[in-house]
Amino acid sequence: MTFWTYLLHCADRTYYTGHTDDLDKRVYQHQQGVLGGYGKKEMP
Repeated sequence: MTFWTYLLHCADRTYYTGHTDDLDKRVYQHQQGVLGGYGKKEMP
């Protein structure tokens, strides 16, 4: 199974690192704000 590691530049000028097995889905989730935690608070 393939996994992706990704790096987002957030609104507060920090970086968020994550991983997923479905990169397109995860990017969409971040864009829509459906994920909780730090990524939702500091939208990329």
